[in-house]
Amino acid sequence: MRPLSLPRSCRIQELTQDYSLAAVAERTFLFLSERRQQYGKGELKHDPDWIQKHLVVLEVRSIELVRSLNSAQGLKRSTASASACAKLAPNGDVQLYISQSIEVDFFEVAMSLNKLLLVKTRPNDALLLLTILQTTCVLSLSSSSFLFDSN
Repeated sequence: MRPLSLPRSCRIQELTQDYSLAAVAERTFLFLSERRQQYGKGELKHDPDWIQKHLVVLEVRSIELVRSLNSAQGLKRSTASASACAKLAPNGDVQLYISQSIEVDFFEVAMSLNKLLLVKTRPNDALLLLTILQTTCVLSLSSSSFLFDSN
């Protein structure tokens, strides 16, 4: 497991072809800024500036989701591989885990982050974050009316 504090002064580690772990923090900041503009501060659990200091992306060998159901027939367990999941660390940071073993599903990344960053998750929020995460060039986001600091 390799922890990376994001975004500005970090070492860029490759996640997929031309995509870096630092891009996740940068684009999550853009997403939260857009949501704050549209919904107001009350819909966000954290300010966009907060995420730049408190989002930690960890690259792990694999991620396995285990679901258990205790019923009259007994305990049933189901397991599934995942490319990403997120959780709150004891210190309050958001930890995003990315699997090295399978191709990254940015919808899983978006859903995981939205559950921890938004008061109420909406389907269009996951799709917006998915679109922002999949955009290969941040400059192309400016043509889509997203505001960002190019420094």
